Amino acid sequence: MWVNNKLKTYHCQGIEFYGKTKEVLYMTEAEAKTQPNRADHDKVCIK
Repeated sequence: MWVNNKLKTYHCQGIEFYGKTKEVLYMTEAEAKTQPNRADHDKVCIK
């Protein structure tokens, strides 16, 4: 899981913008959901 810390959105691995900005954090989806983050375009990461 990649979290854009500036926009407070998280992205699933393999999507277009995964890891493309400098202000990022890497964490699990569960961790991202416990913080004030939201899924990019309301997409859920499925393993």
